Order: sequence, then C-alpha cells, then structure tokens
Amino acid sequence: MRKLVVARRASQGIFFLLFLSAILPLGRLLPGLSHPGVFFRIDPFIMFSIWISERVIFSGLWIPLAMLLLTLVLGRFFCGWICPLGTMTDWAGALRKKERVIAERTNRKIRNVKFYVLGLAFLSAVSGGRTAWGLDPMVMVEKAAGTIVALVRHLQPYVGALYGFSGPTGPLFPDTGGYFPPGSEALFSVFLIVCGAALFVPRWWCRMICPLGALYSILARISFLRRVVAGSCAGCNACVKNCRMGAIRDDGSYAAGECILCMDCVYDCPRSAAGFTLRRGSTGPGQPLPRSRDG
Repeated sequence: MRKLVVARRASQGIFFLLFLSAILPLGRLLPGLSHPGVFFRIDPFIMFSIWISERVIFSGLWIPLAMLLLTLVLGRFFCGWICPLGTMTDWAGALRKKERVIAERTNRKIRNVKFYVLGLAFLSAVSGGRTAWGLDPMVMVEKAAGTIVALVRHLQPYVGALYGFSGPTGPLFPDTGGYFPPGSEALFSVFLIVCGAALFVPRWWCRMICPLGALYSILARISFLRRVVAGSCAGCNACVKNCRMGAIRDDGSYAAGECILCMDCVYDCPRSAAGFTLRRGSTGPGQPLPRSRDG
C-alpha cells in the first residue's frame, strides 16, 4: 500500500474542503470550518506583497514566517500537500492518458521563469501595485470559486430544481447577489487554462510560473528533508519518467527546490531504493543525492 501517497492525497482533500469552507460557507454541505483569513495569512507571498505595497506590517507576522521555517525543514510541503490549486491540477492530471516527459535541459530553463515572476511581483509591490493578487494560487482558486457561485446564482431560475436547497439552515450558497468581483472573469479564465494544461503537462504552473512556489523553492533547496537513493538502484529511471515536477534528473540526482514531496518516487522504484530522511550525510544503505547549482 502506498501509505505516503494516500496520506498526501488525504491531506490535499482535507485542506481543499477547509479552504472551500473558509471562502464559501456552503450551508448544509460544509458549515464554516475555518476563517477565510487563515489560509491567506499562511501565504507568505501575499502577506509580504501586501506589507510592501501598503507600507504597513499587519499583525500575525509570525504565521507566514512559520511557513517559511517549516519549508526550511521539510521543503515544498505546502505545494504538494496543502495548496488548493496544486490539488486541482493533480486531479485534472489524473485524467491524463499519457505521461509527457520534458527534456532535462528544457525543464531546467522553464522552471527558472517563476523566479522572474516572483521578482516582478515584488517590484510591482514596491511601486504600490497589486500584481500578486493576480498570480497567487489561493487567490486564483478563491476568485474561480466565487465566479462559479455567482454564475450559478445567475442561472438559478433555470437550475432551480438542482440548486434550490433551502430551509432552517438557509440556501446552499451564500447570497452574492450575482455579483462578479472585479477581475474574477480574467482569473477564472487563467484558472481554467492552468487546470486544462495539466491534462498535457503535469504541474506546469507549479514548475514554471507560480511565484509562491518560487519563494518556497528558494528555501527548499537547503531544506533538511532530503531524498535518498540506496545502492540497490538499478538506474531504470522510472522515477525520472513519473516525477510530476521533473525534479529528478537523468543521472539520478534531484533538484531539491523543485520537489513537492508527492512521494510517488518512493513507490515507483521497483527495488524500493528511494526514500526521504531528515538526516544529512549517510543514511544507512542510502546516500543523499548530489545537488547542482539549481538546487
């Protein structure tokens, strides 16, 4: 049984439901289980961008800092286990019939794009802009969900039989008055493109564009949790072909900053040679994989 993969999928599902519950109190289906501000406060990209653009440091500074510290220990756990957009692209990617492997050189080039996106977003914040709100994965999912709800309310007369939950607990969806927040249509379009493209290239947004992922990637390069491979590795490259982030190189080493801890490689290996450890240096039968300049 792929216990770590099951745990990751369970984590993704739980946090996705909590996120939806926070941004859209769904009446009978999902009573509000968490406060909307919680998810955005754990997002260091959004929080730092707000602090820079507004020239004000809000309360709760320790929350995004704690996420960065956890990333120093565990790596990009948020991207693989919590992020709602990452979860949705994984679900979309599950419909993919054939895995597409991007050449290592090409993959190395395209994943550098997100660092330029991160830099431009922070430069925009310095000038008072709010570019971050159009690039953050959680904001994108929140706007997409809000757009869908508003669209359903617009279509309510036509789908009343399906939508019309009412009673002591109120309607299924909160009353938005059919209002589409500014920019929602554009972000919803980007959201559809991100999920649709996952049918062809796994986690392409996370690899190439996501500025939050870029921020976590910088710290994950020096994280304590490391991927190790035992001497029993046969060099079949099954892990290389199946890595959804293209983080594992042809020579068996890996880019720690790109690994989102999906744990697939642990079970894809026919000889069970791959694993993860918090210890640096020797780990019994395995050795930490070598690292190169890109992490």
